[in-house]
Amino acid sequence: MKISTILLTGCAVVTVITGCSTSARYVDPGSGKGITTVGDINTQDWGSSAEKMIGSLLKSPALDSTDGRRMVIMIGEIKNGTRELIDTDLLTKKIRIALNRSGKVATTTAVGSSTKGPEDKASLETRELRKSGEFDQTTVAGRGQMIAPDYSLSGKIIETPVRAGNVRQSTFSFQLSLSDIRTGLALWEDEVEITKAGKKANVSW
Repeated sequence: MKISTILLTGCAVVTVITGCSTSARYVDPGSGKGITTVGDINTQDWGSSAEKMIGSLLKSPALDSTDGRRMVIMIGEIKNGTRELIDTDLLTKKIRIALNRSGKVATTTAVGSSTKGPEDKASLETRELRKSGEFDQTTVAGRGQMIAPDYSLSGKIIETPVRAGNVRQSTFSFQLSLSDIRTGLALWEDEVEITKAGKKANVSW
């Protein structure tokens, strides 16, 4: 407990007692025991939605190769249709990790959406070394070596808030599509919805 004394000119001495802070603790993101807020996407929401999307996508025959090679996926645009300023990588990175670990597909970091660009610009930037006489040109990546993506993974996150009295409810819809880049056809699509409700807390001073 911390006790502070504040002197007020022309007034009595005021003593302010502040409470002790509670100790922090680790929470397993997959346990569902983390902090839950109605109007926000919490850590467990990202994990739950990604897990369901991964399971659905890995079962899709679209990922089955006919020539024995791994299909290549790029991450397209994931639109944010919520009131939050969110980083959609919280969803797509989990999916990418699972896809690469599956051995069925590979994801490219050299190509990305027009809004975010490639995750790793080094693949293209190091090609500029071809113009430098300071580098052994036999060690510089040559032309025609990069692999173009077969598919693009794109989607949108939508929030639908409702209110009844002092009870608030928010539904977050995670929508993803896997499109064949050559044909533009959607080969797989899925949607995961997470709905949370709670009473608006009263603010006291």
